[in-house]
Order: sequence, then structure tokens, then C-alpha cells
Amino acid sequence: MSIKVKNIGKRTGKEIVQLYVKENNSSVIRPLKELKAFKKVELEPDEEKSVRFTLGKRAFAYYDVSLHDWHVKSGKFEILVGKSSRDILLNETISVESTVKLKKKYTLDSTIADVMHEPAAQAIVSMIISSTERSNTD
Repeated sequence: MSIKVKNIGKRTGKEIVQLYVKENNSSVIRPLKELKAFKKVELEPDEEKSVRFTLGKRAFAYYDVSLHDWHVKSGKFEILVGKSSRDILLNETISVESTVKLKKKYTLDSTIADVMHEPAAQAIVSMIISSTERSNTD
């Protein structure tokens, strides 16, 4: 990703360009936006420079305790660029495809909502509910 920064003032100035990543619809607890890269730029009056960021796997990953490793979920992520976390000037949404398929583990503590997100599990829950309804007709 590359962006242009221009000094529109009359003096030499410095700016710190910050890049944040935000996962849309995260199913794990994550910060709202995470600082992933930053660069300090010094510019003369009316000077313009291009600032380039390269984002790797870790920019989109979270630590998965069951894998004992960093994992990237498929989904949409926002790339946010600005002067600070409160002063975002540019944003773009990208799609990321995971290369690892996680196996779902369900326990007695799993909620119906957790289970219903998995198509195979939906069929099993539907069978259990319908068999329970039939047996309770008395």
C-alpha cells in the first residue's frame, strides 16, 4: 500500500503516518483497530513524498490458543491510515482468505448460536430438536 504525503506549510515539517487494521465482524475479542505500521516523514515546504507499507500475515492475525500459533480468519478488513487512531484520513476495505481451515470444537458450554454457525452442526441440532418435539407430544 502506498500513499502520498505533502507539506502544504511554509516550514520544514515532520509527520508520522500510521496504519491501522480493523477486522469487520470479528468472532474473537480484538481491539477495535490495531496499529500495524508507521513511518516518520520529513518534508520541506511544498514537498511531496510517497510512503509505502507492506502488510504480511501477522498484520491480520490473532493468536489462537488451540493452534498455539497466529491465525488469519477469512473476512473483510479495513485498512485505516492517518495521523493518529482518532485522526483517520484514508480507509479501504479488503478481503482476506485464510489458508488454514480450523476444526470447530463444541463442548457443553457452547451456545446454540455458536453451533448454528456451522452448516453440518445445524443439521444435527435440527434433528435433535425435531426428535425432542416428537417425543414430547404426550
